[in-house]
Amino acid sequence: MKKELGSNFWISEDFFIDKTYDEESIFRKLNLTGDSHLFSTARQAVRFVLQDISPDKKRALLPEYTCHSVIDPFLKEGYDIFYYPVDKKLRLSLSKVNSLIEKYDIGVFLFHPYFGFDSLIEDEKISSQVKVIYDATQTMYSSFDYDFYDYKVGSIRKWAEVLDGAFAEKKTGSFTKTFDFVEDDKLTSLMMEASQLKYEYMEEDRGDKKEFLSLYSAGLNAIRQAKEIFAMSSRSKLVVDNLNLEELKESRRSNFSKLLSYPNWDKIGQPVFSKLDDQVVPLYFPLHLKVDRRDFQGHLAQNDIYAPIIWSKPDIYESRQVDEDVAWIYEHTLSIPIDQRYGLDDMDRLLKVIDEYWSKK
Repeated sequence: MKKELGSNFWISEDFFIDKTYDEESIFRKLNLTGDSHLFSTARQAVRFVLQDISPDKKRALLPEYTCHSVIDPFLKEGYDIFYYPVDKKLRLSLSKVNSLIEKYDIGVFLFHPYFGFDSLIEDEKISSQVKVIYDATQTMYSSFDYDFYDYKVGSIRKWAEVLDGAFAEKKTGSFTKTFDFVEDDKLTSLMMEASQLKYEYMEEDRGDKKEFLSLYSAGLNAIRQAKEIFAMSSRSKLVVDNLNLEELKESRRSNFSKLLSYPNWDKIGQPVFSKLDDQVVPLYFPLHLKVDRRDFQGHLAQNDIYAPIIWSKPDIYESRQVDEDVAWIYEHTLSIPIDQRYGLDDMDRLLKVIDEYWSKK
């Protein structure tokens, strides 16, 4: 069996035999109590939400440290977009948000805490003039929550071996638009083929790595180019409803704690978060690097450890000035995989590879 850390999740066709799912059970596991629907992608979930809001002022305030998939639905729905910065610890204060809401006459405000941690400073109540979208993608399995949002959305694909998957919740009342979307069969088929091939490569030591990487890439392109809204696939619902959430949470917390105890981070940089609160289930172990990021990332990859740069600076920023701290984050942050596929022995191997890197410098 090949052993690599990171990169795409995988699953076998055999997993789906004799399994069932219940959507209400999925909503409970995602802590969704309002009117909720399951979508193929988070982009589509956000578009559905924006069509429900339909504000007089199509002026949105979005995080500057984000990905194009967060920005894209607003562009598709004809919004003027304004941005708020975060500091190097990824923190944001609501007092800062309120000042920008007033300055730019904002109608919709979206926020997303980072990497599973509560990075929001609630030093004021949010302005009543905006509709608030809480993007819970990175805090999906953390136990803290917020009480001031109108809608919650999230991408499930980041957490487990689903083929597609996202959700949208309206906290109070019901969505005005009927949810009558079909599954994206083409995307599901593509991702299932990629996933099966990676399963055979990882678990049975056979196949060509380039083949499933090409298929995953094609799947990602299909997600980016989709113009319609689709429902989450039945296969992905099966995966989500059969996830061992306690194992998911405990593995991620245990692996994060193991890395946090490493005494030599100062040789290459520093962890973005210095402690792990009881309510947090981390998505990755993020680092702010002082060494050359590409060189360090390459060293890890040479040892079959694939640490992603979760967000490159969106191309849309080329025509505007980016906050100094946010620009720095885009250039220096790297994310170490700590998910439920791995245990403490994998973290030990990872740390040995890191030791090898700085000891040779």
